[in-house]
Amino acid sequence: MSAALAAFIFILAGAAVALSSTRIVRYGEVVAERTRLGQLWVGATMIAAVTSFPELATDITAAVIGAPDLAAGDLFGSSLANMLIFAALSIWFARLWRGHSISTVEWITWAVALLVTTEAMLFILFDMGPQILAVGSGGILITVSYLVGARIIFQRSAASGQEMFMEGQAAAVVAGDHPARPVLPILSLQQALVRFAGWSAVVLIAAPLLAGAAEELAEVTGLGDTFFGVIGLAVITSLPELVASIAAFRRGLPSMVLGNLLGSNGLNMLIILAVDIFFTEGPFLQSIIETHALAALEGIVMMVAVMGGVLLLSRSREALGRAVLGAAALFYVASMLSIYARTA
Repeated sequence: MSAALAAFIFILAGAAVALSSTRIVRYGEVVAERTRLGQLWVGATMIAAVTSFPELATDITAAVIGAPDLAAGDLFGSSLANMLIFAALSIWFARLWRGHSISTVEWITWAVALLVTTEAMLFILFDMGPQILAVGSGGILITVSYLVGARIIFQRSAASGQEMFMEGQAAAVVAGDHPARPVLPILSLQQALVRFAGWSAVVLIAAPLLAGAAEELAEVTGLGDTFFGVIGLAVITSLPELVASIAAFRRGLPSMVLGNLLGSNGLNMLIILAVDIFFTEGPFLQSIIETHALAALEGIVMMVAVMGGVLLLSRSREALGRAVLGAAALFYVASMLSIYARTA
């Protein structure tokens, strides 16, 4: 495959995935309202799962072709890119956070993403635990932690479903600060799920095309699998999260944005188990270079900083909130430079 063709496929597949994300948010909102499970749950599970398809397909392919650092770079780099998206869009749509009460289930979603990322970092740094059925114990522990957290999120969302539904329905027009919510299509739950699945299929079909092109571009750039994975591939595979988050903010759904981006970070770590199954040269987390532990740590720092900035915005401390979010964005740039310095 020529470099030009690889670049064309890389961009075209990423664009197809991103374009479908706006429809996914639209029908996801219908599902949230019809089921009364709320924006957060739909964002953290359904939308996050769909927008994580590119990472899943790309990283399994990278594992099969023996490029574990490309897979790890994409996973941790995507988590960093998600927090950059969260910070930048929260600055732009700061008015939507004003007066938003961060719920317990939103904090739990954040905590789960932090926990599984921390576990991944520790297993990269320390050779902990035996292999179980040729799979590293790190991937298994991360999976168990994620599933327990996901169950708690579902139970909490279901228990407070009516309250979250009312929050989602509110037009939230206060002194002109919040835009009116776009009108939802009149669809049944079944119709919304079918259309959601249809647009999700676009992502599923396009995502595998990213993998081969990504490997080709990594060789052409001469930057190495790790740096390319963290920068190039991570940015492209985070396009669904970017487009979905913009669409959700424009529809006045900040909780769905939080669920999508933090939920995607949690799912990125869940993908480690799938990658480990397809990687046959040893435990995945022990087979990658320790630079990825730095990327994981930087992701943890960004998750803490961005959530802090959002909390300040929600408490009407807008100037300080914007400053914290801006600092998080600058930290992303510094993180990329530090990773490049270690892999150049």
